[in-house]
Amino acid sequence: MIQQGARPAADGVAPVRSGCQRVAAPDAIRDPWTELFAQPMNREKARHSNLESALEAALAARELTLAWQPVVDRTARKTVCAEALLRWTHPELGVVPPARFVPVAEQAGLIERIGDWVIERACAQAAQWRLHMAPYLCVAVNVSPLQLNRRFVRTVSRALEISGLPPSALELEITESQPVLDTRSAVSTIAAIAKFGVRFVIDDFGAGYSSLSYLRRLPLHGLKIDRSFVMGLPHDSRSAVIVEGLAQIAHSISLTVTAEGVETEEQAVFLRECGIDRMQGFLYSRAVEPDDFVEDCRTRSGLRE
Repeated sequence: MIQQGARPAADGVAPVRSGCQRVAAPDAIRDPWTELFAQPMNREKARHSNLESALEAALAARELTLAWQPVVDRTARKTVCAEALLRWTHPELGVVPPARFVPVAEQAGLIERIGDWVIERACAQAAQWRLHMAPYLCVAVNVSPLQLNRRFVRTVSRALEISGLPPSALELEITESQPVLDTRSAVSTIAAIAKFGVRFVIDDFGAGYSSLSYLRRLPLHGLKIDRSFVMGLPHDSRSAVIVEGLAQIAHSISLTVTAEGVETEEQAVFLRECGIDRMQGFLYSRAVEPDDFVEDCRTRSGLRE
């Protein structure tokens, strides 16, 4: 007797049941693990795309601004340099951290347009401050390694010419987030701009891909010790030895040394004893608007050690 819902067996092969007991086609099988990881990846891709579009619109809408953080001389404790820090306030997203949007700008090919604006604005502002407030002031600008090409040479030259800022008053800080400084293009670009009299500084030295070989091969004028070595001072003995050693090496080859991330007077005292030339951090000021920077600079100019 044949069971209901089954076909007769043929050649001794067991019957295959029909109805709900079908075997799914291979292309219909879904891997739950693939779906689990694909969803966050798709969301991140969508966020990246949306941020890229918003960043392009921000350039046209002039939503990008510069904040200014003082760099203080260790002896006189005067503000000797203003670091220009890029800021973006989106009308809906609010404040977008640079760590979030700068990598997007690099990947989207927007970093050159943004970098041009930063260089031009920073040079113009510094020239005005030198004329009306602090004739000794220099300006520091962060530069992506991806900007280091022949086009950037023309950008810097044009910004200096239009603003009237002396080349020696401009410091370009390079953060080595990827091993780009080893390329021939980057090295030749740095050399060409350095011939103008512009100063180059390795930022966040001691972190990422930063290498002592850069101190030998590149026409540098200074280095900034990464905040990760400063935060434990003076009690972290290893950090203390590293900071002292870096200061000695830098000074032996005539480089200026700046410590960033200084937050306590105890740290500042130790750094001064190490011979660090300049300091920067919340102990002195956060990054502020231009008017607040001017007020802080004028107030600090009367301080003496």
